[in-house]
Amino acid sequence: MSKIILDNGHPFKDQDKAFEYMDTQMQGKGELVDVGTGFGILEMVAKPPKPLVYWKCRISPRTSENEDEVVDLAVQGRQLQVHRGTDVILPESFVKIAEQAIVEKFELRRSVLVKTGELATCPIVRLGESTEKEFKEQIKVGNAIRDSEIRQMNAMAKS
Repeated sequence: MSKIILDNGHPFKDQDKAFEYMDTQMQGKGELVDVGTGFGILEMVAKPPKPLVYWKCRISPRTSENEDEVVDLAVQGRQLQVHRGTDVILPESFVKIAEQAIVEKFELRRSVLVKTGELATCPIVRLGESTEKEFKEQIKVGNAIRDSEIRQMNAMAKS
């Protein structure tokens, strides 16, 4: 997104005045542009970030012993562990990762492997929108449970 800076609503009459304004008022950031009757300064304006969307959702329960009870989802170095079959609140980026997690299915036909389809590795259902507040509260509860389980395992290991 960008906007053109003018001199009190009118184009700068010459380049030198436009450059002087750019240097003194904009720390040299901008680009001089010809606006027909003079010059303007093109200023890049950052778009405000989109607010995060949160979803209440559920990853389907295990369908075989080969599937883990807990699904690890990671986005840009941030990882969340989600128990299958449990309603959870996730940021949309994690929901999209789960939705895109697939494995190709192959069959052996006449001594040749043939791709016969794709299977979702962690089928997820969106149950409705949620809020960041609900997500953060869920994280606190989950971390408390995890910490309690770790303490119990450590206590058992010591005895």
